[in-house]
Amino acid sequence: MTRDIIYSIRTYYKTAISVIFLSIILWQTLKPTGGRVVSTEVNVVLGIEVAACVAMFTCLIQRFIKRQNSSHMHLGWSDTFVWFWLIYYCCNAWFWTDIPCATTALKGVMMFLTYFTLRLLFSFYCISKKILILGLLLFCGYEALLGITQLVGGSSNHLLFLITGTFYNPGPYSAYLVLGAVILLSMLHLEKRSMYLFECKTIKTEYFYNGLLFLILLILPATWSRSAFVALVVMCLWIFRNKYHKYRYFLWGAIVMAVIALYFVKKGSADGRLIIWLSSLTSWKHSPLIGTGIGSFFHAEAEGTAELFSEKGYIQAFNSADVTNFMCNDYLQILLEQGIIGALLCALAACAMLSKLHGQSKSLCYGVIALFVFSLTSYPFDLLPYKLIVVLIAAWANSQPEETIDNHVIRRIIRMPLHPFGWKSYWVMAIVIFMSSVFLEKEMNKRLDAERSYYLFCNTSQEAFIDDYYDLLPMEQDNQSFLFDFGKLLRSFNRYNDSNAILQKGTLVSNDPMFYVLMGNNYKDMKCFDLSETAYKKAFNVMPNRLYPLYQLMLLYQQEGRREYMLQMAQRVVSFPEKVTSPATEEMKKKAKDILLTKSFGEYQ
Repeated sequence: MTRDIIYSIRTYYKTAISVIFLSIILWQTLKPTGGRVVSTEVNVVLGIEVAACVAMFTCLIQRFIKRQNSSHMHLGWSDTFVWFWLIYYCCNAWFWTDIPCATTALKGVMMFLTYFTLRLLFSFYCISKKILILGLLLFCGYEALLGITQLVGGSSNHLLFLITGTFYNPGPYSAYLVLGAVILLSMLHLEKRSMYLFECKTIKTEYFYNGLLFLILLILPATWSRSAFVALVVMCLWIFRNKYHKYRYFLWGAIVMAVIALYFVKKGSADGRLIIWLSSLTSWKHSPLIGTGIGSFFHAEAEGTAELFSEKGYIQAFNSADVTNFMCNDYLQILLEQGIIGALLCALAACAMLSKLHGQSKSLCYGVIALFVFSLTSYPFDLLPYKLIVVLIAAWANSQPEETIDNHVIRRIIRMPLHPFGWKSYWVMAIVIFMSSVFLEKEMNKRLDAERSYYLFCNTSQEAFIDDYYDLLPMEQDNQSFLFDFGKLLRSFNRYNDSNAILQKGTLVSNDPMFYVLMGNNYKDMKCFDLSETAYKKAFNVMPNRLYPLYQLMLLYQQEGRREYMLQMAQRVVSFPEKVTSPATEEMKKKAKDILLTKSFGEYQ
């Protein structure tokens, strides 16, 4: 009797601990994610410290109670690939890139530490499948309800969109809805009987799931996210593949036609993403094995665009290009920055995890795959919420004991544990994670304080703040907004060389051609006309649909007295098909027409 009571208490205690940590992790996915470093990320690091301490003390207590060197954690293939990926990631960021990437690297290491911390924690406090799925679905339901209130009340997080959920854009918000919809569809179709959390006469959990699915599918079309539609359709085709076998060709044809229609609905956006991918791959070809370096996407994309333009000339898709903060394809970004080695390690870790997850829960497996499909044309894994969700599911899947042995040889090898961790190895690993997270917290707090200080005087025109900018520069070398504002401030007080030094740093972390334009203006004011011309031409090559660099070249040739070049450039400005017509572009073209008109009257004869 006493043993039964102790066993029940221990079971409820472990369940309570696991539910608390699950709730804390999922709660962080609802926090704002805008900005380079946010307080949510610092909270995640603090959570890593707490979880590592809980794992250490639990391990010691278990050791003293059992009085034996029992293993608590088995290192699997997926863990091995993640270990090697972490080592390679750190080496790539530290040795193989000249791009300022401290903030990006810290965020990446944070997610690796989160994964291994959860692996340790789940060795003792593993969440049941039902609780994990229910937790994810409740948070998906919250996002859906929030979207409905935003549609009704008009209180989204962005002025241009009616619905954003807890995000700042309906695109990434829709990924949360797709995750919930795919889990529900696969669960109700494949795992219905095993997912009843409670059952009272005729009232079943199935009704709750059907209601939640209806709510999500009701709000999803309002996001107008093509990536979400594609991910949902692809997963539905797989889940219900036995239901439409006779009509598969007709259905696939209809879907292809719908995809083509969606392309033309937002053709500019699709072409813009295509240019980003082509430009990035153009840069990647120069270093395919190890990539261009962690955090180098912006610089590589800009250089790739310039190279692509010089080789192919102006193509129609360039008209849709713009300054971007995301690559809109997480796999290509890993391939670009980390090369074939990093992409291969990522793919192996993901495949090993999905193989084991499929054996534990097909619903969760299909939900994760839906996010992977979504990320083919969007950027969910650039955002903290989806990193946390995938890391949580991956750690849970790799912590589950293998209940059944699959006859398939490859799948059996992938799921096979490699090495058991004894309590000493376990404890050492927890200490290493704790010490690493302490260092991580210190560095991220420094950058968070620097961000807050910068926001206090950003866009200022006071010379007194120049010293403050220099004080924050070590922490803000990878902040494109900081570097642009700093460069403009230095230029406004005629410190042209200092301004160009800062703007040059900005070109390493941004694909905005205005960095080169300002550098050209600085050179022009210093009478370094050759360098100014080079900077303006570089600005145009980086973004060939911008009129302003050509306009500045025209003014430069006019100031130099290079009449022939000025007239040629004026003609280009007049005939240039600008992306967006505005009073500024109209004024530029008017100035160019005036130059051509005076030429007709012989003023420059």
